[in-house]
Amino acid sequence: MRKLIHLWMGKTKGPMNVRIPSWKINQINNALNNIKINSITKGFSRKPRALVEINRWKATELRQFLLYTGMVVLKYVLADDCYQNFLILSISMRILLSPNHKKFVNYAQKLLDHFVKTFEQLYGSHLVSHNVHGLLHLTEDYKRYGPLDNCSTFPFENYMKNLKRMLRKHDKPLQQVLKRYEEQCPSNTNDQNETKNKLNLTSKKPDCYILTKEGDVVKIDLIIKSNDNNLEVITGRMYLIKDDLFETPLQSSKIKIFLVNNLSENTKEWKISDIKNKLLFFEYENQQNITMPILHDL
Repeated sequence: MRKLIHLWMGKTKGPMNVRIPSWKINQINNALNNIKINSITKGFSRKPRALVEINRWKATELRQFLLYTGMVVLKYVLADDCYQNFLILSISMRILLSPNHKKFVNYAQKLLDHFVKTFEQLYGSHLVSHNVHGLLHLTEDYKRYGPLDNCSTFPFENYMKNLKRMLRKHDKPLQQVLKRYEEQCPSNTNDQNETKNKLNLTSKKPDCYILTKEGDVVKIDLIIKSNDNNLEVITGRMYLIKDDLFETPLQSSKIKIFLVNNLSENTKEWKISDIKNKLLFFEYENQQNITMPILHDL
């Protein structure tokens, strides 16, 4: 991902026709800043930074750009062929990182084959490095280990900050971590509350958007205790119109990425167990919005 951004910004020597002019880079930076303020949920360890800081981006920031923010901020900014090339990589990686898209794994292999081929045509064969070629073997890892996050170190890296917060002095760090961990694990946690806590759901933006198992995109208005069984239920409103954000390399709705609008005025209740995914929500254009599942919260 860093290589592609370097090529677009002219930091890596490549064809002139793939470079983005400075005013478009500013446009991307402004869009990323807007997303930083309004869209990034609690589950992300880092928020977007401007492209001028690309050399200091961490791996989690590059992943965030590849899977989520890139397809939003690059649309209508990159040349069509460059955007389609990026989108092919983004969609294939979303398929391979998700436990819900197993039926598309063989298609992901075709997408990665096409990505490497078109990458060479767009940017030159001399830039097809080991890392680019290595993408062709990722579906083999999926078939062997399951979704790629099963063998990823991102969860461990992102949790390091939590471990550091558990330490109050230099002496006996393992004992301190164990005690703090035991304090944070209530003995009477039920499965539904565990799901809510894992997803960090609230009634406040941006942590208030979910996809139900029925396929409804919902904005949470309230999380309350049910009078019947003391379990938490969600009160919210559905978006009545869902369209595809893109139709190639496949219809975005097949991987649960939607353009949504027309928020219902009528409220409805859902159980926590009705939730399929927490969603990222991006304000878009013409009063439309983009929603997409957060993969590490699946």
